[in-house]
Amino acid sequence: MEITLFIIAVLGLLIAYLTYKKDHIDAPNEKAKSLSQNYQFAERSTRELIEELEKYVSTNNAMDEHFMQGLTFSQSLTFLKSAHDKLFSDDISKDLIQYPSLANDGLKASIEAHIKHIQEIRTYFKFYVKKDFNA
Repeated sequence: MEITLFIIAVLGLLIAYLTYKKDHIDAPNEKAKSLSQNYQFAERSTRELIEELEKYVSTNNAMDEHFMQGLTFSQSLTFLKSAHDKLFSDDISKDLIQYPSLANDGLKASIEAHIKHIQEIRTYFKFYVKKDFNA
């Protein structure tokens, strides 16, 4: 009888530990990894968009032409470069790697919103600006 209770107690402790590990150790690490991947994707997408716009502008001498929302290509590129430098600095990248506890829902939402905006700009560029030029 005592051995049975001991085995049940040990199994209970093991289950409790595994549950704790899953909820409090593994989950935050997965969250941090996901945030880091989204951050890297956002940085790469922003950089690629800037390069694509710069190529278009230099090929078509379009720096002062209207791009979107009342901004010229020059103003848009300046804004995108500034945002890229602030949002994707080496310090922030290192902090995300060194301090996974920074992976919170607010930061994740901000990165996802940034990705959405970059995709909107890219879509506008490809369907309205580049399309008209190639037609």
